[in-house]
This record gives sequence, C-alpha cells and structure tokens, in this order.
Amino acid sequence: MIGDDPRSFAIGVIRKLQEAGFEALFAGGCVRDQLMGREPKDYDVATSATPEQVREVFGRRKTIAIGAAFGVITVIGSQQSGNVEIATFRADGDYSDGRHPDSVVYTSAENDARRRDFTINGLFFDPIADAVLDYVGGEQDIQRCEIRAIGEPAERFGEDKLRMLRAVRFATTLGFRIEPQTWNAVHELASEIQCVSGERIAAEMMRVLQSEQRSVGLGLLWESGLYRVVLPEMAAASDEDRQAILQSLEQVELGHWSPEISLAAMLWFASDGVWRRQWAAGDMLRADQRHVWRTEIEQLAGRWKLSRQAQAIVMACLKDIPIVNNAQELPWSQVQPCLSDRWAGAVVSFARLLARCGEATDRCVTFCSSWLNRSAEELNPPPLLDGKLLLALGVRSGPLTGKWLRKIREMQLDGELSTHQQAVDYVRQYVERPPES
Repeated sequence: MIGDDPRSFAIGVIRKLQEAGFEALFAGGCVRDQLMGREPKDYDVATSATPEQVREVFGRRKTIAIGAAFGVITVIGSQQSGNVEIATFRADGDYSDGRHPDSVVYTSAENDARRRDFTINGLFFDPIADAVLDYVGGEQDIQRCEIRAIGEPAERFGEDKLRMLRAVRFATTLGFRIEPQTWNAVHELASEIQCVSGERIAAEMMRVLQSEQRSVGLGLLWESGLYRVVLPEMAAASDEDRQAILQSLEQVELGHWSPEISLAAMLWFASDGVWRRQWAAGDMLRADQRHVWRTEIEQLAGRWKLSRQAQAIVMACLKDIPIVNNAQELPWSQVQPCLSDRWAGAVVSFARLLARCGEATDRCVTFCSSWLNRSAEELNPPPLLDGKLLLALGVRSGPLTGKWLRKIREMQLDGELSTHQQAVDYVRQYVERPPES
C-alpha cells in the first residue's frame, strides 16, 4: 500500500521496486536534509532498475518518461503526495558543453554516488532497512559542516560549471564552509561559469538572495570572482562599496526579505554614497541615475530571464524611496500614489531595510506602514470627477482633460476638495482657463 503524503508515497515506491527484485534508495538532498534534522522538500529515488523496468513495475499510465534519456522516470502520485523522480544508478560520459553529460551508462550505487557533485549530496538511504549508504564520506562532512567536492574538485567543476555556484549556494543556505581544495578550484575556474545559462544561474542566485545568510553568499561570490559573470553590475563597485552592501544585508539577516529587495539593495549600495544620501533626502531631479538603474535592471533581467514583475519591484524600490523617506514632509498627493501602487509593500520593506542601515528615516517608514494597514477605500478613495463629466462641464477634449483630472485629484488628496459638488464648482469657476500646475 503506497501512502498519500510525500514521504509515505516515496517509501511505497521504494518498497515496490525492492519487492520486484531491484535495489532502490532515497538519494541526494533528501538524505542530507534528513541527517541534518531538516524536513526534505521532496524525495528522489535511485534504483538499479532501468527506465523500462521502472515503467513495467508501475505501469505506463502511472509514469512519465520525459527524462528517460538520462535514466529518469517520474512516477505519478496524488495531488497530496506529488510525484517522485526515479533515476537509474548511472555513470556520466564527457561533459562537452560544461553542463550536461554527452552520454550515460547504467552502473552501481557506489559509482552513481561518485559521479555526483558534493559529498553531502552523494548519500543514499534505505528507508525499509533504515540504513545510510555512504560511499563518499558525506556523513562526516555533514558533521564537520563542510562542502567538499567528490573526488578531484577541478574535475567535478569541469564537468558541470554550475557546481561552483551551487557550492556557494549550499554554503549560504546550510551555513557550511567550503573546504580549502574545493574553494581553490572555485576560485581558479570562476570565469568558466559564463557557459552556464542565465536561467540556471538565476535559480541558484535567487536561493542565495532568499537566504537569511545572503551576505555570506554575496561575500563568497566576490571572494571567488564568480560575481564578474554572475553580477557584473557590481564589477565597478569599490571594496568600500562592496563592504557597504554586505554590512547592510548583515543587519537584516533576521528579516525575510524577498530576492527583489535584496537586488535593489545591491544596486543601491553600489551607487555613489553622496548621491544616495541626496536622493534619499528628496533630491529627485537626478533622472540620469534612474536611467542608469533601469538599464542595469534590464540587463540583469535579460541575463537571468527575470519576470516583468521582478523588474518592476526592483525599479519601484529604487525610484520611490525618496517619497517614502520624506512622506511626512511631502504633500499627501505625492505620497498617496506611491502607497497605493501594487508594489508599495516592497518599497516600504526596502525603506525599512535602509532605515536599519541608517540611510532612511524610521518615523517615515512607520508612517507609511500604518497607511498600508488601512482600508483600500481610505488609502485610495474614488476620484471626485471623471473625464466624461469634465467634458460635460465644458473642458476641451485632449491633454487639458488629463491636466484637469490630475489637478482635481491632487486637491482631493490634499484635502482642498472633499465632495463631488465642490469639484464641479471649482471646474466651473476656472473652466475658461487651464488649472495652475
């Protein structure tokens, strides 16, 4: 009987393979997480059965063969359990593209373990026998809190260049150190990561940026030289700029900031310090810097294939910080559009990050946060007039209509007009000439 939660379902898959005469084990990250006392996100299975034999055991209607070329078959579970990937024990051929093996051959569990990236990911576990199979010293390295390449580090990274960034990611998310030989190989081969697709780099970087130890990961990127390919926007930053970025993120390690906010923080602290203070103080005339940021965000998004939403959040954080940071001094008609924007929560969170670093004002952040907790109608009341009514009142169609709408809205938000009739009377009074800007 196969259970309906992810772990029970995966154990049932293993039991069924073993009953059919094959070796079958949990493999990789789920074993590592279990030994560390962490709840695995998913359960991968490795087996001596070939892909065709796996499909015979579970039936073709219950399996998907998308990864069969690499020895991987997916067994379909319920909505509650999810699916399980079953990989045949394999050894890899050459990696001519620096990312994927040109060919695979089926082999033993021990040989399969030795072709993996790091010792902590080369472990197997038999849940039926309750036994760990460790051919590469992974248990010891978990106890030591070390990231160690299996075999010769340069060979492992030569096979798959992304493994260098994965070393940084695991060191960041697990709180482990990278052992010296593995670290030296990352440093020596860092420039070769350029052959890896932007999407794969982005997937690893987003996990680094989401970690509470993100500053550790960024520090490793800089120390290794990986940043020159992964984050070339930071290449022009001085050592002082880089230290400012790390210190800023260290102060918010206990906060659960989104990766977009972390990206905004990196771009913020990589800009000139004098200019940053002027911008945060409310000098919003520097359209040239907004252009620089937009260009950097677009270039980063192009490499990492960031969504339009992610781009919009990062840009909103950078361009709106002067408004949030001076919210209590500015007219409400300038502040309200920022706080009613869909990304207002991210902007205020970014301002809170800067406040912890001494580059924004706590009282203004608190003021904006309190407004975000109010009702939608209170924060963004319906306009007093619309374009059709303006035309009926005699306002000429065209740009003048938009100018009137903006003027009436500003007066409404700033409390100068509070009712529909007051707005109508105001327009009638000045309809013969455009409103003052």
